[in-house]
Amino acid sequence: KRSTPVSRIETLIKTMQWDIPQGLPVAVETLRGDMDPETMATAMQVIVRFGSKSDAEKMVPLLDDSRVTGEAGYGAGQLIQSQVRDVAIAAIAILHDVPLAEVGFPRAEKHPMLGFTTLGIGYAETQKEIRLKNIKRVVELVSENAKDGGS
Repeated sequence: KRSTPVSRIETLIKTMQWDIPQGLPVAVETLRGDMDPETMATAMQVIVRFGSKSDAEKMVPLLDDSRVTGEAGYGAGQLIQSQVRDVAIAAIAILHDVPLAEVGFPRAEKHPMLGFTTLGIGYAETQKEIRLKNIKRVVELVSENAKDGGS
């Protein structure tokens, strides 16, 4: 909790590298702040690494955040950009044991230290409908979990 916004990303990365689950509250707090997209993405990785299915609801507000976190590569000759909401889709899916390929990220992977890699997470400009469909899907997952009492 002592990290400043400037050092927040370093703190989050070190909690994963050094296997410090006490970094989870810092990651959750980060989601509530107005941090840069890369820091938000890293916070979601920490939540996947140390959190549980019940933590997914904390990422639902980010499903409206279209800020670019980076370029995920090219697919079918199109630039694929990763947005904060795409990383949230991936994080929520993982916490609900949904394979990343099922939410549009066939090249993305879970990672033992980082929770998941952000490479391969994103959609091409022509895939807006797929993104919206997967946003709806993960919102339904979170809603179903809340009805079941969380876990």
